Amino acid sequence: MGNMSDHATHASARSGRSNNLRIGIVSGLIITLFTAGMMAGDAMNLVAQSLGFRLPTPVPVEMPEPPADRNEPAAPGILPTELEIHPDRLHADYLSPSGPESLVPADVAEAFDALAEMYRRRQAVDDNFTVRAYNIDTGEVLGVYTLESERKQFEETGEASWRQIDRKRRSLTKDVVESLVESGVPRESITVRWGRKNQILEARQRENRYIEYEVQLARYFGLSLLATEIGTVETFNNDRLVSRVGARSRYQMMPAMLRARSIHHYRLRTRGGAEIRVNEEWNPMLTMESAFIVARAYANAVGHEIPGISAYHTGPYNIFKLYREFLTAEGENFDTRTNVVAGYLWGLTHGYEAISSRSTFKTYSRGYLPSLYGALRATETIPIDTTQTMLAELVSLKEGESMFLSQLLEKLDGADERLLWRVPEDLSLYDRFREMNPHFDIPPGPENGSVPEAGDVYLVSSAAEGREPVRFFLPLGALAELRHRNVDQIDFDSAVTFDHDRFKAPTEPATVWDRLYADLVEDVRRFGFTYENRARLTQIVDKIEALKEQNITPYRHALYEVARLHERVWASNHFDKLAKVVPAARGRQRLPVQPLDELAGTMTPPAGSEPITSTN
Repeated sequence: MGNMSDHATHASARSGRSNNLRIGIVSGLIITLFTAGMMAGDAMNLVAQSLGFRLPTPVPVEMPEPPADRNEPAAPGILPTELEIHPDRLHADYLSPSGPESLVPADVAEAFDALAEMYRRRQAVDDNFTVRAYNIDTGEVLGVYTLESERKQFEETGEASWRQIDRKRRSLTKDVVESLVESGVPRESITVRWGRKNQILEARQRENRYIEYEVQLARYFGLSLLATEIGTVETFNNDRLVSRVGARSRYQMMPAMLRARSIHHYRLRTRGGAEIRVNEEWNPMLTMESAFIVARAYANAVGHEIPGISAYHTGPYNIFKLYREFLTAEGENFDTRTNVVAGYLWGLTHGYEAISSRSTFKTYSRGYLPSLYGALRATETIPIDTTQTMLAELVSLKEGESMFLSQLLEKLDGADERLLWRVPEDLSLYDRFREMNPHFDIPPGPENGSVPEAGDVYLVSSAAEGREPVRFFLPLGALAELRHRNVDQIDFDSAVTFDHDRFKAPTEPATVWDRLYADLVEDVRRFGFTYENRARLTQIVDKIEALKEQNITPYRHALYEVARLHERVWASNHFDKLAKVVPAARGRQRLPVQPLDELAGTMTPPAGSEPITSTN
């Protein structure tokens, strides 16, 4: 579909050890927010009677109303160009190289800039009615062609079928190429790029409710804003799109990866007797953290975010093949400054023909990073309006409990002044629930505002298939309201709050094992794909897992998931093939071979440092 690229098969995620504390969080990670609770009134009376006395009649407690500006940011806008995680700042030494400190050779940097400019025009300048032809050898623009009548119709009506427009552009492209060949341009020197600006801007509109969380996640995992454009480039933020190879969600993860991150499909009964589908990958609130975990893990596995984010699309093994080609072709020039980013950008430019002929790293893979950058260029001057962010509480029922959706919504009726809805106020409670939970495939409600039988879902604690927890979102403040109204079926202890602090930067200090992992990733940046490092990684992952078990925090779980996926990527024979090429180029440059326990005993991590989020 136009700009949608088929997601390469990711590394299969290994079965994790089950943990009964890990329930109710996107990508299989848990954040358990413990809320203070009181024994239900009936239970207290029963205990009192057994002790031979009666409790006094309780005085009704009035539900306190939250302040009007509850969870609202001090400033309504975030400007991407001013953020420290903008790639122009975070990766300046690689993507904007200049001067003697550049970490990318000048000829590679120049070639990449020309490639990136093509995609900047495609994503941020040319609309969906434009075809631009280039000389692939020189980057010269050979001509710009447009569908004028279709563009005029779109400007008048605001409507267009991009599939139909693309069919027309396909015909136009054929005519353009033939015309250029007739004028003397060699056919093999011609490349054509279709503008996508309209779809990029539409994708940003679909992202308004979630982009603040994506920015938070980028910071949380030490990534740049390039990671926030994954959904845009993969699917134009279309949650229900399925690629030809089976990748799903706006972030296009393979089914095995989704299952490994505890994102499931199941069915629920309704009052009308039918069943409805629940496809959790349709809700970005449930999938986004998993996507960022994969991006961070791949970045660590291949040595840096720039090739790592490409690995998200093409797969890390294609990046390993690219590195092998680079080391084979350029190994004689290897020195202490040689790094995986320079090797990767070489693969996009000077080495592309050799790499594409020996792998599945083809045109889409080559254009993935430039497409992310171009999509960011199209929207980076648009402020992120955080007043549109979907604020919510992720809720499930206690084990063995059940209730109809209509019964749940009845408990929230009349509480609008105490709830912070981020959906249109003119909708019924049912349609608001439907808006907040796109993973529930339920029909629109009737005009009278009632709950239709076909949509009155029978909510249970877990689905019959696989015992997956049934998770749904309610507006901010709903938990307090339900607790006040003694709705005992809710599992208040497992609820997760999504607000402006949802993915706040962690404050817990790094351990020596986090520091050792960060050092290993830094060595990988300098082509540290050695058997010694792989053995070291296995030991580090075991230590990080032990820390996770001792310190059950969301961040600890996230670090473990990142390191574990990194370990799985390195367990392949593709790593073995790369490791055999590396020593000849690296020579003696490697981490000191010292027992990790001894090395850990000599290290003191800096107070307050953040583990394994180095962006090197």
